[in-house]
Amino acid sequence: MLSYTSLPGIKATLPVVGENIHEIARRFYTHIFEGRPELLDGLFNRGNQADGHQ
Repeated sequence: MLSYTSLPGIKATLPVVGENIHEIARRFYTHIFEGRPELLDGLFNRGNQADGHQ
C-alpha cells in the first residue's frame, strides 16, 4: 500500500506515465521476458503479447 507521502509524487508523474504507458509496457515486458523467459510458457497470454494488449 502506498503511503500518503508518496501521493504527491504519484500525482505529479501520472500525466507523463499516462502519455507513455505503451512504451513503458513494451519495455517492461521485453525486459521481464529477456530475464525470465520461462514466464512466456503459460503465464501470459501470447496472443495479447503479440498484439500489444497485455
